[in-house]
Amino acid sequence: MFQLSCFRRGVDQVAFGLIVVLGVLIQPVATAGADLLDDLLDDLTGAWSCSMPVPEGDIFLQLDVLPSGDQESPPEVMITVPNLGLFDRPAEKISVEGDALVFEMSATGITGRVELRSGEPPRGGFRFIKGPVSLTALPPVEFDLQRRPDVRATPGAVQHDGKVSLPAGNLLGITIVLAEREGQATAIIDIPAQGVRALKMFPAETEVEGATAWRLPIPGSATLLLTPEGDTYRGTFLQGPLELETSFERVELGAAIVQDRPQNPRPPFPYEVRDVVIPTRGGHELAGTIFVPTVSTNALAPATVLATGSGPQNRDEELMGHKPFLVLADRLARRGIATIRYDDRGFAASSGDFATATTSDFADDAAAALTFLKTQSGIDSSRCGVAGHSEGGIVAAMVGAGMAPGYPGAAPAFVISIAGTGVDGGELLKEQMKQIMLAAGIEEAGMAAVLEAQAQLIESVRSEPINETEVMTWVRSLQEAQFELNGISPDVETVRLLEQQSFEQLTSPWMLEFIRFDPSRAFERIKVPILAINGTLDVQVWHEQNLPAIEAAVKAGGGRVEIARFEGLNHLLQPATTGSIDEYAIIEITMDEAPMARIAKFIQRIPSGGAPQDP
Repeated sequence: MFQLSCFRRGVDQVAFGLIVVLGVLIQPVATAGADLLDDLLDDLTGAWSCSMPVPEGDIFLQLDVLPSGDQESPPEVMITVPNLGLFDRPAEKISVEGDALVFEMSATGITGRVELRSGEPPRGGFRFIKGPVSLTALPPVEFDLQRRPDVRATPGAVQHDGKVSLPAGNLLGITIVLAEREGQATAIIDIPAQGVRALKMFPAETEVEGATAWRLPIPGSATLLLTPEGDTYRGTFLQGPLELETSFERVELGAAIVQDRPQNPRPPFPYEVRDVVIPTRGGHELAGTIFVPTVSTNALAPATVLATGSGPQNRDEELMGHKPFLVLADRLARRGIATIRYDDRGFAASSGDFATATTSDFADDAAAALTFLKTQSGIDSSRCGVAGHSEGGIVAAMVGAGMAPGYPGAAPAFVISIAGTGVDGGELLKEQMKQIMLAAGIEEAGMAAVLEAQAQLIESVRSEPINETEVMTWVRSLQEAQFELNGISPDVETVRLLEQQSFEQLTSPWMLEFIRFDPSRAFERIKVPILAINGTLDVQVWHEQNLPAIEAAVKAGGGRVEIARFEGLNHLLQPATTGSIDEYAIIEITMDEAPMARIAKFIQRIPSGGAPQDP
C-alpha cells in the first residue's frame, strides 16, 4: 500500500502492520547557550537536506531551521525523516551543547539525536539513543548538510495537482512542483493528508519510454513516473508490487497546502484552558492540559481523564494531521464536561522513559492524572472518570478495577472504552491482521499462510519462558509469508535487520504484557458504570470480537455496561468506506459527532456520588 511510514508497534503499530503515531513538542533552549545560539542560527537558518549513512542503507533527512520571533523562545526546527515516519514535524528537546545545535527526533519506540555544527558546509552527527539494540548499538554517523533550494521560488517553476487512487479505492491528493536550476531538473512533492510538505525528489534510474522518473526518499523504493500529455502529465507511482495511476493538472503556483482539519477547535473558547504538570509516584512528570467549562453558576463540572492508545503520543493523540483528543476535549467542554489530557511519559513535554513502559505503567500514569484532576478547581471530584482509546481502553479498565494500587485516591466514577479491547493482545492481533488484509482487498485464501505463521508466532511469545529459537523460527516464517504475499524480495541485510527488530519488539516488556494480559480480568472487577463503544468498520479492534467480550466480563462480575456500535465508523471513529488504515489521513473528519455526543450524554448522567441514572 502507498503509505509513508515504516516503524510501528502493538495495537497501533510494528510487527503486525498498523500505523505510526507521531507528535513532538519543542523544549526550551538552555539560557546559557543563548548567545551561541544566535551565532549558530546565522549559519544554520534555512532549508537543508542530507543522507545519513547507516549499515542498512542511507537515512534521508530534510530540515528547516527557523529562528524564533523573540530571544526568550527556542528556534523552530522542522524535520522530515521518511525512514522514521516523520514528515514536517517539530524537533524536540532543542538545546545548545558546546558549539552544536542539538535536538532529538522520535518515532514509535525509536529516538535519534542530531548535532548540527556551523561551517562550510555545515556538518552534523547522528545516532540512535532509544530503540532496538540493533539500532542503538550502531556507531554515530557524520554527514554534510546541503542547502535545499526553494523550488517554488525558482523562476519558471510549475505546479501540478493530482489524485492517486489507493488500493482500498480512496483518493490521495498529490502536488508536484517542477523547476530547473543551473541546468538541472529539480522537483518536490506535497501530500497534505500525510503531512508531507516540499519533500525533495531525486532523478531515478528507472527508464520508461517517454517518461521522466523521480525517486521519492521513502522506504519501499517508491518512484513517480511522469509522462507529458500536452501541458500536463500522466503519473504512475511504483512502490514494490504496486502500480498506482494518476493524472496531474497544471495549476497556478502557490504555497504548500497546510492541512487544517475542519473540526479543530478555534477561539473564542467557552472554557478555561490550563496547562498543568502532573506529578507521579515514579518521579517523572506528565505535561498536560485541562479544559474546564465556563459556567455562570457555582456548579462543579464532571470530568474525565483521556488516555491515549499504544505508541508514544502527545496529549492530542495526534496523527496524520488529526488531533482526536483535542477535538473530543473541545466537544465535551462545550457540553459542560472537563477533561485532562497529557503527553505520554518520555514523549513530547513529559519526562520519564517510554521505551521500558508497559500497559500497567500507563495505567499508573492515568491514575496519577485522575488523582490530580480531582484536586482542581471547578471540578466535581465525585464525578471524575477515565476514558481511553484503543490500548487506552485497557488502561481505563485497569484504573477502574483498582489495578493501579499506588494511587488510592484514583477510584473513578465511570470508565469509558473507546475502540478498546476486550480480549488479550494475542487474540486481538490475530483478528486485527485478518481484518486489515480483508479491508485491503486480499482474499482469505491468499492470507492463510500469513495468518497461520502469525498465530504460531504469537503462541510462541505467549509461552513462559521465551524460547528464542522457536520465536525466531516463526518470525522468519511470518516474514517469508508476507514477502511472498506482497511480491517483494528484500536483500539479505534488510531481512536480517527486520528479523532482529521483530524479535526485540515481540519480546519487549510492553509486548509480552500486551499479548498475555486479558482485559476481561479488569472489566469483571469494575463496579462503576461503563460505556464501551466501537465503529463497525474498525479493523484494528474488531467490534464483533471485543464488544461481546467486554459485555460478558462486566456482567460476569455483576457490573453495569452500555454497549454502543456506530455503523460505518473506523478505529478513529471517523466515517469510513472500508475502515482501511489508508483512509485515516484522507478523511477530513477527525471524529464523528455522534460518538462524542454519546460519551457526553453518558458522563452527564453520572450524578454526584457516582450512582448512575437510567439511560
